[in-house]
Amino acid sequence: MRIVKTREKAKTSGIECIATTLTISPHKDKTVINRIGVEECGRAFLGYDFKKQDGFKKANAFSRVHDLYRQHYCGCVYSLPQAKD
Repeated sequence: MRIVKTREKAKTSGIECIATTLTISPHKDKTVINRIGVEECGRAFLGYDFKKQDGFKKANAFSRVHDLYRQHYCGCVYSLPQAKD
């Protein structure tokens, strides 16, 4: 659903290509995410695996150094109860 919303916003903003950071999570399947992106957006979707070369660790370290907020759950209703622990 988020990929579709992003595609719509990109189209109205004149942006030709989109990607998603969902593939950075070690709990998400990049193949499934990238397949959905291509199905919904065609060649406008830039599939990538942000876990490559320690992407998840680097993103966390960057966030700490720059004091950036990172939510402690993916945002879905299934992970919310775990975030409250």
